[in-house]
Amino acid sequence: MKRCLFAAMLLAVPVIIFSGCWVEKYPPVRLATRIAGEVQRARATATAAARLVAMAETLPAEIDPEARAAVQLAIEDLVQRAAVTRSAVHVLRAQAVEWPDTSLGCPKEGMMYAQVITPGFLILLSAEGRVYEYHTDRGHYAVLCMPSEE
Repeated sequence: MKRCLFAAMLLAVPVIIFSGCWVEKYPPVRLATRIAGEVQRARATATAAARLVAMAETLPAEIDPEARAAVQLAIEDLVQRAAVTRSAVHVLRAQAVEWPDTSLGCPKEGMMYAQVITPGFLILLSAEGRVYEYHTDRGHYAVLCMPSEE
């Protein structure tokens, strides 16, 4: 009888000790929330990747590789400004130029610009029957200079 009691105590003590120490690392609600967050991040990454692929597909192959960043910047601006889809924007021309100052050839009244030669690009985009002229530096800044009717 004492052996049975001793064996029961021997089994009961670890169960009692370890049952109080069990902590769920991810309770079901937290786990579901975490999984949903991971799924959302994966979708955002996939969307961003698809967007980059679409951006690359809208650029004609003959565009100078150095002009690609500037063209992408101009397209992004036009998509936001004119509320058009990226597929509606077409690159007509991307030509390397040297602007006479940091206004990129589009000075605004009342503004002062550094008088240094600024390398950049003259980019012509078309969307929904209009032609848009963008002046850029080497891919960091783009200015819509003058939209005109085609």
